[in-house]
Amino acid sequence: MKKILIVDDEPEMCRLLKRILESEKEYQVFTALNADDAMTLLTSTAMDLVLSDIRMPGPSGLALADHIKQHHPDTGIILVSVISDPEELRAALAIGLYGYILKPFDCQQVLITVANALRRQELESKERRARRDLEKEVFTKNIDLKQSSWEIEQARSDLKTSNRILHEQLLFMQ
Repeated sequence: MKKILIVDDEPEMCRLLKRILESEKEYQVFTALNADDAMTLLTSTAMDLVLSDIRMPGPSGLALADHIKQHHPDTGIILVSVISDPEELRAALAIGLYGYILKPFDCQQVLITVANALRRQELESKERRARRDLEKEVFTKNIDLKQSSWEIEQARSDLKTSNRILHEQLLFMQ
């Protein structure tokens, strides 16, 4: 079950979005009335996706999105707003958001945007895990290579020493 957090300072909007998302039966939906409460909830509960209003009292939805990107990189973000300011939209997309929903919205638009965002979030999470696994493997292989290189150098040194001793013994026997 995917966990989704709705952040909006309007309780009615939280209830509406929660009702829409819970109609799918595959989402567990949480709500917060401001960015500070959302950040607190995110520290205790890993979310797959956050739908956040942009303009709220206290930290904005953009500030929340930035916080999520820094501290919860496996959490996707969709901004929801009545504002269709192109500059705000560009700023939102520059952060790397998964979507932008304008109020008033169509229920199907919300469900489709959320489903697409969750697919993208899952793919990006898998990519990050694969990259971390690959980096670990490369690190381990580098350590193994350094160890092997050291062992080869040690064997060369031992061989030189053995050759020198053998050469000295041959000279002594003559």
